[in-house]
Amino acid sequence: MHAIGKRSEPVKPVTLYLVRTLAVLALWLLTASSAWAQNVDAWHRRQAFATSFEAWAHPANRAGHGVVLLTMDAQHGDSGTRVGLVWNTDTLRAWVDDVRLRPWLVFGARGTAEFVFAGLMPDYYVNGRLEREAGFAASYVQLESWLRAQHDRHFVEANVGARTWRFDRLPATAADLALPGVRRVFEPRLRYTYWGVSQDISLWEQSRLFRRVHGLAAGAELAADIRDNADPWGRYEGVSQQPARTILRGSLWAEAGWAPTERLRWQWALAARTADGDDALTASRVGGLGPYVVPVAGLPWAAVIDDQYFSGRTSIHLDLVAQHEWGAALDVVSAGKTLRDTSSQNVLWGGSLFADLRWRQWQIDVRTGLSPSWVRTGVSASAWLGFGYSW
Repeated sequence: MHAIGKRSEPVKPVTLYLVRTLAVLALWLLTASSAWAQNVDAWHRRQAFATSFEAWAHPANRAGHGVVLLTMDAQHGDSGTRVGLVWNTDTLRAWVDDVRLRPWLVFGARGTAEFVFAGLMPDYYVNGRLEREAGFAASYVQLESWLRAQHDRHFVEANVGARTWRFDRLPATAADLALPGVRRVFEPRLRYTYWGVSQDISLWEQSRLFRRVHGLAAGAELAADIRDNADPWGRYEGVSQQPARTILRGSLWAEAGWAPTERLRWQWALAARTADGDDALTASRVGGLGPYVVPVAGLPWAAVIDDQYFSGRTSIHLDLVAQHEWGAALDVVSAGKTLRDTSSQNVLWGGSLFADLRWRQWQIDVRTGLSPSWVRTGVSASAWLGFGYSW
């Protein structure tokens, strides 16, 4: 395949970007850990480790991705303030939350750095085929802070963030593929959440990637990305990215779980998203079994990039013995506007079988799925295996 477009200017090696970012995060962590050490007995700490791998097979390609997660978080026994550190494969994150300013108002902040694989931009799928010459490395550093007000089970959050992007060619990237020109982005967000969910360890132990929902949670978000550059980019097989300088988004989501008996639970999730001026850099990733995408069992991770969609998942969970759940799930996504793959169908769907197994601090997840969404080129299948431990 041949890509056409404007040749980008030479860039510095991504390793320099990584070193500079790690130096800033190390300085921040040194300052935070010094303050923590002065009053360590007042903090209640929790650590978690998880690793997972998802593989998929399609007549056009076979591939897979893995996750390695290590987290540490702590909550102050008196104030309720929480702090945390996360290493998730290609992502480093440090955060503080629930800094109480008023009985009903808290402050939080977070710093994030993701390297090379941000948005899974190295992967570019066209109707099931992985076209590596259209992929490239994407990295960013993001700082954000928020104020969150609470009344009973209702939360309203105003979030302000800033992000700087970096893009580099990979060995397989086409020489004349135009890379995105954006570097700096201002990211205001306004969120509402209703949280009527009963306590379950999957809500706070991060080694458990698939949460068990009992009750109802729902939310909405209004978001804007104000970029410093809106030049067209990509241009591959007639599909080019033409973002707006100001991108507007709106989204809704809901999750619920209901247990008619002690051994049977029904869980469902709905989500809807619309956007104006978005591109494949920040639109939603659709496809896969894991929690990092809009799920469609059987499809590869981020097989479809979509800025307007409606998605639903329903699943039946059987607790046959000792808190181990076995079940089946169905995923359906109505894709309104795909941004990379003009040949994919408007309705994507897949079914899966799963086992969600718990032994005290240990967690094992086994999932397998099938999707006929690319019926013109064959059924796609996927499998997920994950392990986790919390202490």
